[in-house]
Amino acid sequence: MKAHSFFWNRHLSFLYALTLLIAAYSALFTTFPLLLLFWSIYLMFLRKWSLLIILPFLFLYSLLPRLSAPPLGETRAIFSPSSLQKIETPFNTRYLYKGKLFLPSGSIRCTISYPDDSLPIGKLYVSGLLEERSPFSYQLKVHSATPLKTSFSLAAWRYEMKNRFRLLLEKLFSKEPRIALFFFALTTGELHDRFLRYQFGQLGLEHILGVSGFHFALLTSLFSLGFAFPYSKKKKIFLLLLLSTYYLFVGQSPAVERCWLVAMGYLISHLFQRPIAPINLLSIAMIIEMLFDPLSIANIGFQLSFSSCFAIALFFPPINELLSLLWPKKRKSASLLLQPLFLCINALRSSLSLTIAVNIFLLPLLLFQTNAFPPLSIFYNLFYPFCADVALLFLALTLLLYFLFPPLTCLILPLTHHLASWLLDLAALPPLPFTTPLLAPSPPKFFLPVTFFLLLSLFATYYYSKAKNKHSLEPGILL
Repeated sequence: MKAHSFFWNRHLSFLYALTLLIAAYSALFTTFPLLLLFWSIYLMFLRKWSLLIILPFLFLYSLLPRLSAPPLGETRAIFSPSSLQKIETPFNTRYLYKGKLFLPSGSIRCTISYPDDSLPIGKLYVSGLLEERSPFSYQLKVHSATPLKTSFSLAAWRYEMKNRFRLLLEKLFSKEPRIALFFFALTTGELHDRFLRYQFGQLGLEHILGVSGFHFALLTSLFSLGFAFPYSKKKKIFLLLLLSTYYLFVGQSPAVERCWLVAMGYLISHLFQRPIAPINLLSIAMIIEMLFDPLSIANIGFQLSFSSCFAIALFFPPINELLSLLWPKKRKSASLLLQPLFLCINALRSSLSLTIAVNIFLLPLLLFQTNAFPPLSIFYNLFYPFCADVALLFLALTLLLYFLFPPLTCLILPLTHHLASWLLDLAALPPLPFTTPLLAPSPPKFFLPVTFFLLLSLFATYYYSKAKNKHSLEPGILL
């Protein structure tokens, strides 16, 4: 318990985030909050009395969506869309409107499936049949819709911008349309090709086809390299606006919100010269998301995004340190001929450490959610995400040249095309004997919290012993 207290005292925001997560889960998705009881006992052992006092209030706050559940059936309400996505199936094409439905009892997240995109992308007065497809997930079968007079619709602007961007990609990669679909998914998080999603899904690479922290880091790097202000404060303010514009372009989702909040927190903390440890920055972003919408914890994007980031923040340093004992680091005294070899070893070690760290958290989560795990995931995740990031970098450079120096686009466009084509071929032709997912029996409900608690206990012990041995309280956490 001493190691736990030592760790939490230096990462208090992480403890608050986990407390809010457990309170929200217990309020929304359990009938008897046994997990909440055990967590309360744990907080008593830690002597975190302030958290024990606010825990009931967090539970009651998270309970509000359950208490304000809308009546199902025929209803009339105002629908405010936040996004529009085209869904193609082998049988038909439909358009999925996502947004909020404002009822007399309160507002709920709702989707409208429509056979075409004729519905105006703005506030609508709708009537139809309201159904609950899954807990707290509602769909409205529209009978009639009347547009309300509004001056501006962010969803309409986003849909128009994405359409223009998609047409631009189709123009640049007209020889191979699947490359345009691939890059559109990488940059916007939307994938309209079901077969491409299946190919990446069987390799455990679906997470690549979405917006991640790398997108925000790439925008920051390109801007920093391409432009310079006399004062760094102006550059950071401009970066805040640039990343916020990209966030508005991509649209709201738990994973995108996490990236945006972390990027904003990082820039603001450096703007005021008060850097925040990455794990605390992640925790603050998680708290903000859950406070604004407790139901976000049920989103698989929220679970995978925060789990993988916390896994990197917690377990990448010790795993990389352990592998360093097996694989030597780059040596300054080595000859010039051996320097590239050490660079490759370092890159491979870091990639392997990252893959192991992420899968430590994601494997229990995937087994709990799907009872299956793609065996090729571990191998492909060693190199494929890095290659996809390189392809995204080449795309960014291609677009930059296209808008600034169009004649020079031909210098880098073929390289971008060949790299993306190679990556797609690699995903389309995996070793067939290993494509069958490993199946596991359904784990009990306590499997996930117990597994994560044991992992956190393991890291707390490592963290405490390392600080004790080195007489340092610095976490040395890398994200």
